[in-house]
Amino acid sequence: GARFREAHRITRGKGVKIAILDSGIDESHSIFKNTKWGNNFSLVGREGRPWSDDAPMVDWGWHGTLISSVAACFAPEAQLTVYKVLDGDTQNDPAYQLLMECFLAAAIYRAVHDGNDIVSISASGLTLDSDYLRDACQYAYDQNRAMVSGALYSRWFKQGNTRNFPAQYKTVVAVTAAQKKPDGTYGYWDVCAAQDTNTVAAPNDIFGAFPTYVGEKDRYIPSISAAIPVVSSLFALAVSVYPRRGDEPPGQYARLLMDLVIKNAS
Repeated sequence: GARFREAHRITRGKGVKIAILDSGIDESHSIFKNTKWGNNFSLVGREGRPWSDDAPMVDWGWHGTLISSVAACFAPEAQLTVYKVLDGDTQNDPAYQLLMECFLAAAIYRAVHDGNDIVSISASGLTLDSDYLRDACQYAYDQNRAMVSGALYSRWFKQGNTRNFPAQYKTVVAVTAAQKKPDGTYGYWDVCAAQDTNTVAAPNDIFGAFPTYVGEKDRYIPSISAAIPVVSSLFALAVSVYPRRGDEPPGQYARLLMDLVIKNAS
C-alpha cells in the first residue's frame, strides 16, 4: 500500500499536473478550497447558463467531482484539470461506444498538449479496441505521460465481457480495488474481476465528495473509480520528486514510472 502520510512529508505533488477525464466538476465544493485548477475543457454539452461567456464547467452527474476530490486529497498541491468526456447518465452504458472512445482519445491528446503529467481515466468496460483510442494512449506514452485507468468489475466479466479499454493497453496502468481482510491484509474486492492485465490495486474504501447541488452526503464510496485517482496521485508524487527532464526517449520515462509503482506495490 502507498503510505501517503509519510509521502506527504516529502512532497504533496507540487509542480505536477493531473488530467481527469470524466463527467465534469463542481469547483465550489469546500474540499477544493486549496486546489489549483488548470483550464477545464468540455467535449460534450453546453456548460452553465447559455448566456454566460465564462460559465463554469458543471458536473451534471457526480462522478467527476468525486474523482477529482480524491485526487485533491491524495495529491493536494498538484494542479487538476478536468476534461469532460461523458455525463453521469451514460458513462456505464454508452449508447455509442465508438463515440465515447473518440471523446476519450481527443481528451488524451488535449491533456498531453496542455502539459499534464498524469492522465487519469476512471472508466472501465469499453469493449472496442479502436484505432483512435489505442493511438492516443500510445501517443501519451511516447510523450512520457503516465496513463491510469480502471480494470473490470466481475459483473461484466461474468457476462462475457473480458475486453476493457483503455486499461488493457500496455501503455496504461490498469487499476482494480482491494478489500481489507480481517487480518489486516488486502485481497481482491469480491466484485472485481481477477485478470492478468490488472496492474495495481488501491483500497475500495476511499472517501469522496459529491457536487453541492445533488443532495448527496460526502462519504466513503467503494468503487474502482475512486481507487484510480489514488493511483494517479501516487504517480503525481513520484513525478514531483523525479520530474521528467524532457529529453528522454519516447516511453522511457513513462515505463520507469510504471515499473516504480508496480514493483514497489505491496
